[in-house]
Amino acid sequence: MDTRPLVYIIDDNLEQAEVTTKLLVREGFDTEIFESGEQFLSVDDYPESACVLLDNHMPGGMSGLDVQEKLSNLNKLIPIVFMSGDSEFRHIVKAIKSGAHEFLQKPFNAAELYECIKAAIAENKILADAQQQKMQRNKKLDDLTAREKQVLDLLALGYTNKMISNELSIVVSTVEFHRSNLMNKLDAKSLADLIAIQRST
Repeated sequence: MDTRPLVYIIDDNLEQAEVTTKLLVREGFDTEIFESGEQFLSVDDYPESACVLLDNHMPGGMSGLDVQEKLSNLNKLIPIVFMSGDSEFRHIVKAIKSGAHEFLQKPFNAAELYECIKAAIAENKILADAQQQKMQRNKKLDDLTAREKQVLDLLALGYTNKMISNELSIVVSTVEFHRSNLMNKLDAKSLADLIAIQRST
């Protein structure tokens, strides 16, 4: 059974937040309401299919931009959709440049809200998967022996097996052995794959 996407609604206007909740629940989302950014930041972990619907203008506490900056500093990878009825253009620009998926101007229609949140969650999953793949790739690189790393670096510079043999003062068969190990350890199918992996760090 698929998990319902979760939307964290951060809005000091509880009446508006309840209206938004009804719209989202009707479309198949789960929701949690927070009256302030400070309250939301007490949440330590988020499900994979989650999104923050964040009001920018919340007098008396952190602004939406403040919450976005704090999440960034904490390396929290969760998509943010801003909403506001009175934000200045410079605030909108800053939010988008800082990684927000979208900035909805109140009042927004239900269809616009649904599509925006669905797109934000889908985009974030792609980013999360890419980040996970990079972490796994870096772990494999870290696990290489010192000699294997030397051979990989030289391969990335365009050295042939014979050139590597001369550079490292080892026989060609040993270079071939290390190269085979590199292919297996890094799940590479070709020399081009090895070079791409080495350059991706």
